[in-house]
Amino acid sequence: STETSAGHHVRIGFGTAGSAQPVTIAGGVRALLAQEVRSPFAGRFVLTAHLRGEASSRQDFENLFLKQFRCRLLFYQYLDRAKTLARRKELASVEFQPQFFDARDGKCQTVELARQFVNPRPGANFSFGNGLGVALVVERTSSEPLLLPTREKPVFAQVRIDRLSLEFSGK
Repeated sequence: STETSAGHHVRIGFGTAGSAQPVTIAGGVRALLAQEVRSPFAGRFVLTAHLRGEASSRQDFENLFLKQFRCRLLFYQYLDRAKTLARRKELASVEFQPQFFDARDGKCQTVELARQFVNPRPGANFSFGNGLGVALVVERTSSEPLLLPTREKPVFAQVRIDRLSLEFSGK
């Protein structure tokens, strides 16, 4: 684990804050944090995420997040010129389980996905087609709805992403 800064971050998750009624999360839903790679060239790409799991309690994180969702880092290729995120082809991915850390201690884990994109024919370029993108995906593993419990205090579970970085080395 590493230390994180108190600066900018993104959270992907859910909670019951402000709701007096039970909250239902539909089966099969997904959330993505994605970015296009501008003008990619053939070579080695390394996508690194610095993140941690956070929740109303460690038990909520384990039962409501880890048992219900999966997380992945991925490289993808756009399938249309409009670069529609819904129309993409996965080129490489790695699944990971976020580690739960108390938000006060500032620790996080590092997850990495490395991939070499080169044409197997010597001298030929690698084609990214309509472009290359990177993403962190959080998705439900079940098609059944998830009912969040109502309690006196809000229930929440999330992945906090402190930094995503992409490194490139030419072929």
